Amino acid sequence: MKETEYLEKMKGFEANPALYKNKLRDVFSKRGFSPKETDLLVNTISTNSQTMVEFLMFDEDNQEDTALSPTKSALYTFLSFTFFGVVPLVADVFITLGLGIKVDGLISACLLTGATLFILGALRGRYTKKNQLQTAIEMVTIGGFAAIVAYVIGYALSGLKDE
Repeated sequence: MKETEYLEKMKGFEANPALYKNKLRDVFSKRGFSPKETDLLVNTISTNSQTMVEFLMFDEDNQEDTALSPTKSALYTFLSFTFFGVVPLVADVFITLGLGIKVDGLISACLLTGATLFILGALRGRYTKKNQLQTAIEMVTIGGFAAIVAYVIGYALSGLKDE
């Protein structure tokens, strides 16, 4: 797919270099470069058509065209915290309801949380177009470390209630 797109853009550049120079000019202008700096960058990069096309393709792939409004972002965050925040409590619900499932609450909560963080990390990788396994492991590592720190602090502070 990328190779075909690259070849098409190279043909487009050869047919109409001014169009591609204007696209490049727009990229740098939107990033806050002065007109003089923009011209210097465009003139330098456009001397090598391969570099220019690759740069424009990279820029297109990394544009954030999926920006959400603050309201939608807040709603998605709230729903995510609500939905995924309930997962560690599932084991406690089964124990409390007496559904005949014999599990240790802490261990099952840790396992469910780890699985949830792994899924969230993979989803993050898919959404951000990064390696899903890497983002999943990163999410489990960071979340696991945060959970351990929270547990240790809670354990340390639990001794204060008796005093």
